[in-house]
Amino acid sequence: MTNHPQSIGSTILDYLLTQTCKGLSSLACALPYGVTKNIVYVLLKAFFIIQPKHLRIAHANLKIAFPDRAEADRNIILRKHIGFLARVLTDSLRLQLIDEPWAREHISFPNEELHRGLKSSHHTGALIITGHLGSFELFGYASAILGHKLAFVVRNFPFPQLDDWWCKTRERPGNTVIRRKGAYKQIIEQLQNGGNVALLFDQNVTLSRAVFPKWFGLEAATTKAVAYAALKIEAPLVVATLAYQGDSKHTILWKQISIEEIRGSQELSREEKLLKITQLASDTFCEWIAEYPEQWLWSHRRWKTRPDGSKFPY
Repeated sequence: MTNHPQSIGSTILDYLLTQTCKGLSSLACALPYGVTKNIVYVLLKAFFIIQPKHLRIAHANLKIAFPDRAEADRNIILRKHIGFLARVLTDSLRLQLIDEPWAREHISFPNEELHRGLKSSHHTGALIITGHLGSFELFGYASAILGHKLAFVVRNFPFPQLDDWWCKTRERPGNTVIRRKGAYKQIIEQLQNGGNVALLFDQNVTLSRAVFPKWFGLEAATTKAVAYAALKIEAPLVVATLAYQGDSKHTILWKQISIEEIRGSQELSREEKLLKITQLASDTFCEWIAEYPEQWLWSHRRWKTRPDGSKFPY
């Protein structure tokens, strides 16, 4: 169990939250998918009514990403997004039902052979860059079931029992959860040992940890860890996610990013290399967001940290 000091009150709350989440997961698995999704959708609508700031953040982000679209069009994206969030949460609650026959029937991976080929053509695992586009928990879980196990860095929940339960759920099909503390060393070790490592890179980070590629034309504070690892070890760099296609079908979007020229450049400084590598990955991910706009997590303050240290006025 994760070692977090807790008061008696926090321990009790942790226990109650964990048991509640376990119960919700069991209930979601027992009910038909559509029934669960509808219940989650109603709860989400209630949440956004109680916490309207998240809708304000989403509206601001959509205006940054799609300034040329009419406000009515952006509102449609947001309404569809809330419905898609219900699908993401339902998928997450029902992970224990996922097996290989289901995954093979519902998830297509057009570039699977190319992905397998990376293993034979490189002496390391692949560094997989991903984010909160599509059903992201299902992506990691199903990838392992399809034979592509991952190690991935996670942000810990503040409740140890809940955190341990959810990490064990993520690891059930053979994945490895990497805690944030000391994560960089473990990332390198996993890659050197031939393991594939997935990193989320679409969330705002603090100024000291950031490089600033453009997301939809505006600089966004993005973790340096992706490019650091890419420069440290000659692992193939891949951008990937899981996009919902309708009718209970998903597709793994996959693209290898060529960075050999950047890595070997004598003219570029290390900071310039970090930015160029991160920008290439960002460009691909933003193209996918534009293709599936309702499937990205718009309520996150993506552009919060500015290059001059100020904060975007969400």
